Amino acid sequence: MANRNFSELQSASKEVKAVFAKATYDAGSFTLAQGQGVASITRIGAGHYRITLQDSYMRLMFLGVISEETAKNDHKFQIHSQSVSTKTIDFVLQSVADADLANGEIIYVTMLLKNSSAA
Repeated sequence: MANRNFSELQSASKEVKAVFAKATYDAGSFTLAQGQGVASITRIGAGHYRITLQDSYMRLMFLGVISEETAKNDHKFQIHSQSVSTKTIDFVLQSVADADLANGEIIYVTMLLKNSSAA
């Protein structure tokens, strides 16, 4: 399990960790601009992306992905598969207008992860 120096997070559940990232998409790849706990974000295929975590966790409790783009696209993202014990979360773009993110588009990722089996 993750063994880093986490700051205190208030939660009704024990050992919940918050991990955040900001990344820019360009020419089929992502550049991480901010965030700790995320090793990489990669494009698997059109509209299909993978987050690789730096550490393994017991359970994914929440994943939120939002995009920032100059055009008013109605991007929605959905978890495709996840195995935080092996450090991966795949998500897909659910968009009526677009099959993939636009070059220069920025995404913000928020995750809540359980670092223990304790309730």
